[in-house]
Amino acid sequence: MAYRITKDCGTGWDECELVDEKWGLSDRQRRLAEKCQEGDVFLHFIDHVQAWAGYSEVIGTLQKNDRDSHTDWISALPWVIPIRKIRWLTKNECQATLDIPGLSHKNFHRQVTFSTVCEDDGNLIAAAIENAAKVAVSEPSPDFESKWCEGAEAYYSHIAKTLAEGKCWLCGMSAADWMKCAGLTDLLCDSLKVGFLDAAHIMSRRENGSVTPDNIRALCPNCHRIVDRLGPKRCVEILSAQPK
Repeated sequence: MAYRITKDCGTGWDECELVDEKWGLSDRQRRLAEKCQEGDVFLHFIDHVQAWAGYSEVIGTLQKNDRDSHTDWISALPWVIPIRKIRWLTKNECQATLDIPGLSHKNFHRQVTFSTVCEDDGNLIAAAIENAAKVAVSEPSPDFESKWCEGAEAYYSHIAKTLAEGKCWLCGMSAADWMKCAGLTDLLCDSLKVGFLDAAHIMSRRENGSVTPDNIRALCPNCHRIVDRLGPKRCVEILSAQPK
C-alpha cells in the first residue's frame, strides 16, 4: 500500500453521493497513474486553497474514461482509476485541514499528482481528515471561499484553452494568424501562442453562470470584446451555437 497525492480544483467536491467513484486524470498524468495499485490510498488535496479534502482507496487499475458523458470532460480527462471513498469532507470541513502539525514545512502544492507521500505524513493527513469530520462545521472564511472559486475558474479555463489548441472557438484565428495580419510574424513566440486566447463565459457569473468547462469558450481577444458588448442574452445565443 502506498499513499499518493491527488489534486482537485474543489468545485462540486462534496456534491457527489455515490459510494464508489472513478478518479479522472489527463494524458500527461498517465505515466505515474500506471503505477497505482489496488489498496493504494489517494490523499485528495485542493490545490488552490492548499487544504486536504478526503482520502480514498484504489479498487481498480487505470482504464478509459466511462464516467463522463460530456465531450469536454472526456477530452480533458480520458482516463479514470476506480476508487472507494473512505472519508470525504465538505467544503466547510476542508478548512480545518489547512494547518496540520508536523506538515507545516511541506510544499504539497508543488508535488505532481499521483506522486507518493511517505507513510508518516500519510498517516498524519488521514488522521487530520478524520478529525476535521468530527469538529463543528462553520462557514469558511471569505479568503478561503475566494481561493476555492478562483482555483476552479483557473482549472476549467486551462481545460478550455488546451482543447482549443491555440485557435479561437468563434472565428478560428490563432496567434500566428493574427501576427501575420499585423505583419509582426518576427515577434511570434511560444509565450504569445499560449497566452493568445481568453477564457470567456457563455453565461457570466453575474447571471448565475456555472463554474464548469462547458460554460467556457476559448476566444481570441477581439471576439471576446465583441460578444461581451452584445449583452448577456445575445452572448449566450452565439457561444451556445456550433461555430461556423
